[in-house]
Amino acid sequence: MVFDLFCGIGTISLLAAKSAKKVIGIEYSENAVKDAEKNAELNGMDNAEFIAGNAGEKIDEAVTLAGKPKIIIAEIQVNDN
Repeated sequence: MVFDLFCGIGTISLLAAKSAKKVIGIEYSENAVKDAEKNAELNGMDNAEFIAGNAGEKIDEAVTLAGKPKIIIAEIQVNDN
């Protein structure tokens, strides 16, 4: 089980889904989640699901849906000022 937080359009989620039993991607943008679902469908990946919303608020929903993850991918942005 893999959780991909801040998954965007699911690129890394779908890469992980090639090796994982199940991947749950969480992304704030509903449009990005729709694109991630479409990408999963186009690539024949039925073991990846996506949830729209704040990752901190949706992680409990993901655990209820799929169980506790063994791996968490968290993509962050660092500003160099």
